[in-house]
Amino acid sequence: MVSIQKIIVERVQLYIRREIKKHLRLRDEETRRMQGNTELALLLDTNPATVNRGESGRVRLSRRSCGKVAKIRSISKSEVEQAIKEKNILAALNKR
Repeated sequence: MVSIQKIIVERVQLYIRREIKKHLRLRDEETRRMQGNTELALLLDTNPATVNRGESGRVRLSRRSCGKVAKIRSISKSEVEQAIKEKNILAALNKR
C-alpha cells in the first residue's frame, strides 16, 4: 500500500515542476519582448526603458517618435533589419 506521505511528495513535486515551467515560459516571453524594445529603441534613437513606458501607457510618445513609428511600420521587415544593423554598427563605432 502506498503511503500518504509518498502521494503528497509526488503531488508537491508535480506542482513545483509546473510552476517552474510556467515561470520559465513567462521569462522567455519577457526576454523576447525586451529584445523587441531594444531594436525599436535603436530605430527611434531612444532607450528601451522609454519604449517600454510608451507601450505600457505611462508616458506619451513625442510627435517625432510617433512619426518614426509610422515610418517604421510602413517599411519592409528587411529594411527594418538593415536599419538595425546600421545603427548597431554606428553605436559600436561611437563607443571606440
